[in-house]
This record gives sequence, structure tokens and C-alpha cells, in this order.
Amino acid sequence: MMKIRIGWMACAMSGWVVLISSLVPGETTFFRVVSPTTTVITAFNSDGVLVWSNGTEGVTCNVQRAITQLDPSNWTDFATYMVTGVVMSSRVFDTHPPAGMVLIPAGMNIGTDPDFGAYSFTLSEFYMDRYEVTKAQWDEVYNWAITNGYSFDNEGSGKGLDHPVQRVNWYDCVKWCNARSEKEGLTPAYYINSAQSTVYKTGQTNIEDDCVNWLSGYRLPKETEWEYAARGGVSGKRFPWGGDTIDHDKANYYGYPDNPYDLGYVGYDTRYSLGDLPYTSPVGAFEAGKNGYGLYDMAGNVWEWCWDWYPGYEGAIRIDRGGSWYFAAYGARVAFRDMPSDFGFPSNADHRLGFRAVLPANL
Repeated sequence: MMKIRIGWMACAMSGWVVLISSLVPGETTFFRVVSPTTTVITAFNSDGVLVWSNGTEGVTCNVQRAITQLDPSNWTDFATYMVTGVVMSSRVFDTHPPAGMVLIPAGMNIGTDPDFGAYSFTLSEFYMDRYEVTKAQWDEVYNWAITNGYSFDNEGSGKGLDHPVQRVNWYDCVKWCNARSEKEGLTPAYYINSAQSTVYKTGQTNIEDDCVNWLSGYRLPKETEWEYAARGGVSGKRFPWGGDTIDHDKANYYGYPDNPYDLGYVGYDTRYSLGDLPYTSPVGAFEAGKNGYGLYDMAGNVWEWCWDWYPGYEGAIRIDRGGSWYFAAYGARVAFRDMPSDFGFPSNADHRLGFRAVLPANL
């Protein structure tokens, strides 16, 4: 049972008010609001909604979090908001999220990426799988699906049951999301027609936006959702953990000495480059690579399918993000979009490709 413990602590710098909350058993998380004006946290509700006042309309403020309150360097941005009134509120965690998922809070992430320049995202809250879909999770839904009217191009592979599923194409993943929804009693998200009267269960159909019920069921993340979540609330950084360098303590990728931000050893991660390909790692193996929203493996391990068509290649290539065990550090950067190639054909089932799902927060 998740418990909340609330307290306020005065800070020397104007605008900081500290709130204490036990998000998980044995772990204390501190929240504060940083604003150009002296904000005051007035409530932290049992549903995870943080309320503060004394904001100035038109300015931005940051909800920040820390594990250790006394260490100034421990504070990191968690969510950023444009102040729209004297009283503001935001849900910063969920006491009972869907199994295996975390809440991605609503807000903005606006900044300048070290390699890709200026970017701007403003999104509503949603849930995302904490880990890439594992072979065990895939099998559970897949076995239900094939006895309930679904068919797939590929049955999926995995180096182990706790490794990410791979060799699944985009169509497989979309249909699997629908099956996961139906198996759990939710309305599916994907349909083969714009009237949304026929659930997508078989074949290879290049469904478009109007065939998606965006307010129901599991689905692949939009590219903007993927990158917003991958940044973990921190802006302007190269990698999901809020840093600009990478090594094999944080992600499973192929090291090259000519990448100045790659501090890892050259080649595959030797802990996982065993036996036959692929050289995936168990999901969640890189605690140091976990981001501020509690997401693992947003860099490396397997590329992750997204919903979107690749700009300029609509109807041919879908986007995948995040890098893989096979790819160099530059592919693991949060802003990197894999290059257009046949790798992104929605019919491609490769041992470097997997996925994770998102779920609307309104359910």
C-alpha cells in the first residue's frame, strides 16, 4: 500500500516550498515548486494532485523532485507549467497506476537539445509501460489473442522471458495492444475503419489517425509522447537520465570510441553478448539509466516502435526510437529519430526492434 506523508520546509531561496511524500514503500520523494514568485504549496491530495498558489500568470514554474532533500544537486525538474491562474494544480503521481505502468504528468518540456537544437512539447498526462514489453508479457497476451479472433505475422522472440520481446513488426504490436485492452476489459484503441466499428485484429492494415480511439485502450506512443516521457521532466539533455554522457552502467548499446559523449567500453556490453544474437538485456537491468518518471531502457536494449509515419515517407515507414544493443550511443539520444530505411517498414520484424505501450489517463 502506497502511503503519503506531507510536510513543509522553509528554504532560503524565494519560491521554494518543499513537500515530502512516500511514493513507494521505503523510498521518500521530495517535491518543491520553483517559480519567479514565492509560491506556496497548499495541498497534496491522496490522489497525487499537488496544489500551489501565488503564481504569476504567464510565467513558467517547475515542479521538482529529489530523493535527498539536503543535497542541492539532487533536485531535478519533474514537470513544467505555464501559470494560468493564481491557484495551480497538477497530478504528480498515481497511488494505484495500471500494473507495470507509470504516470507521465501533464506539462511542458521546452529546451535546446545539445545536438538537435530547440524543441517544444506540451502534453496531457498519460501512462506508459515502465519497461519494454517482455517476452513473458507478450506471450500472455498473444496466447489469449490467438484464441479470441486475432492473428499475427510473428509469434515474437526473446532472449529470455524477462528480456524485451523482439522480431515483432508494427502491425503485430498494434494488434497486441488491442488484445491487451480486450483481455483486461478495456475498449480497444485501433480499428480498421474511421467509423471505429471494426476492431483491428488481423492482417496488415495501415490504419490512420481517424481509425484510433485516442481516449481508450493500450496503444503505441506517439513520437511526441515517447520523447516527452523519455526526457523524464528534464529539459535540454542528451540522454533520458538527465545527463549528456552515456556508459554501460546506464544502457545496453554498442560502444564506439569516436563518440565524445560515450564513456563506455568499446563494443557490445560484455555481460550480455553471450550465445546467439540478439544481445538484449533483461528489462530494468540498468538502474542508473532510469529516468525521472521511473522509466527504464528508454536508451538502448531494443528500438521501440512508435505510432507515427516518418515525415516525408508517409505510407511507407513508421518511426522507431531509443537505440538498441546493436547501435552506437548516438542512436540512444532522446532526440534521435532512426533514419528512414527499410528497417522502419511496418512489416519489418527485426531482433533489434521491440516496443512499449501507453494508456490514456482518463480511464
